[in-house]
Amino acid sequence: MGDLRSDNGDALRAWSVAGMGLSLRETWHAAEELRSGALVRVMPEWAEPATPIQAVHVQRDPVPPRIGAFVVDETPSLYPHPGTSVR
Repeated sequence: MGDLRSDNGDALRAWSVAGMGLSLRETWHAAEELRSGALVRVMPEWAEPATPIQAVHVQRDPVPPRIGAFVVDETPSLYPHPGTSVR
């Protein structure tokens, strides 16, 4: 079998579950497979460097409450890495 490459997370997850290789995936994207044991972390001591999340929305004054609440309350839970901040 040759090299497999994809930018599709579902394909990468399926190939990994099928035993066709390793993939670098977000933990949340493979959570069920990790819980069930279908996938295992092979380098638990290593982590990819954090990448900030940016919230892009239409400029409004005032910012609609639902947008402000998402940015302040939810963004850190989506990407909980030390040293990141929400502006």
